Amino acid sequence: MSALIKFFNSKDEQQFCVKDHIIDVCKSQTIIYSKDFLTVFRIFDTPDNYDIDKNRIRVNYSTGFYILVKP
Repeated sequence: MSALIKFFNSKDEQQFCVKDHIIDVCKSQTIIYSKDFLTVFRIFDTPDNYDIDKNRIRVNYSTGFYILVKP
C-alpha cells in the first residue's frame, strides 16, 4: 500500500495523483489498484530504471514519463 503515487510527463507536469493505492510495476506495464483491488490506472510503457531512497521510489519510463511513490 502506497501513501502517495504521483505520475509526471516528460515536461515534469503532474498527470495524476492518488493516495492509499497499490502499484504493480512489471516489464511491459504498470498497474495501479485501489484498496479493493480494482484497476484504477494501467500504463503501457517499459520501465527504464528505478531510483530508491529512504522515503520515496521513482520509476523512470522509456518515454520520459516517471512515477513517484511514497510508501
